[in-house]
Amino acid sequence: MSGWFIAAAAAAGADLAAKHYIDREFTEDEKRETAGGKVVITKYENKGGALGLLGDRPDLLKAVSAAGLGAAAAHLKDAQDGRRPWLVRLGLALITGGGISNVGERIARGKVTDYLVFPKTPKFMNKIVFNLGDLAIFSGIFITLLGELFSKKRTGRS
Repeated sequence: MSGWFIAAAAAAGADLAAKHYIDREFTEDEKRETAGGKVVITKYENKGGALGLLGDRPDLLKAVSAAGLGAAAAHLKDAQDGRRPWLVRLGLALITGGGISNVGERIARGKVTDYLVFPKTPKFMNKIVFNLGDLAIFSGIFITLLGELFSKKRTGRS
């Protein structure tokens, strides 16, 4: 197994472990501040996708989520030949790992446990509840885009 798939499994495992802890130790909407109030840990059961998207269409959400995870995993597998920059492979590993955790939970439970709030962020973000899988996906997208951008600059592709 490639190191990048191990990285994906580690991202998924970290999020699933955190969700297990939150499910066991927190009641719904309980809040605990940490990191000097910069992070609030809470328990929120999200039946939708990002920002509650498609919460009223669970079967469609499961299908779209599974298709996205499959696409990310396929791109990660294709990138294993070493022709893609390491940043792209890292980004795809994070997207795949976050997707494994969230899609797996969504299919198994019909909802995803979110648990991280960042109250010191700009107003449009400080009420959103995330999980580590979400952060892996978002950072993976950013890292993949950076890797592609740097790759195009280095090779002169447009």
